[in-house]
Amino acid sequence: MIKKTAGLLAAVLAAAACATLAPPLTPTIYLENPPGGITAALSLDDRIAVDKVWNLLRLEQADKAEKEVLNLGESHPFFWTALGYVALIRNDVVEAEADFHASLRFSPDPVTSHLGLGQVYRRMGRREDALKSYMEVLKYEPANPFALAEAEKLRGSIVEALTLDAEAAARAGNAAEAKTAYLKILEYAPKLQSAHLALARLF
Repeated sequence: MIKKTAGLLAAVLAAAACATLAPPLTPTIYLENPPGGITAALSLDDRIAVDKVWNLLRLEQADKAEKEVLNLGESHPFFWTALGYVALIRNDVVEAEADFHASLRFSPDPVTSHLGLGQVYRRMGRREDALKSYMEVLKYEPANPFALAEAEKLRGSIVEALTLDAEAAARAGNAAEAKTAYLKILEYAPKLQSAHLALARLF
């Protein structure tokens, strides 16, 4: 009992030490707290371990965080999710994508995984995939502020790029390509009057 108490105290002190380190001036990742409904089912030791990992991730201490994540073991519900954020901090987007996909298979927390994937696809320049990831978040949490803001920005940039493609195709006399682009625009912005008018002129 004494050894267990001493171990818990050491873990709490270690987590507190992480929290006293200065976070990066400009965070490179967005990370939400682990869902309370999942952490509540964990043992006290596991909750302390997860808190320590999350503190290190927020401090963007990738190497230290990875070491603690590996201590959790692959069977832990946050193992793959946390590894995804470690890879994201390192800007290893290929590894991060693989880890987040593994997280979606094995973790009971799809929101944190999809938030990570959205950031991965953003960095890859895969805007449509990033938008899909954030829309998945909004299925679970319709008022998630980060997902809402990112989805709006992505939708706007996608529509802007498609509009340029559609206008270029129309100027080149390629009506079929222009129609396809305008129809795709309307998938993202169904009420965009300018797209409706341009499309009507092509028919």
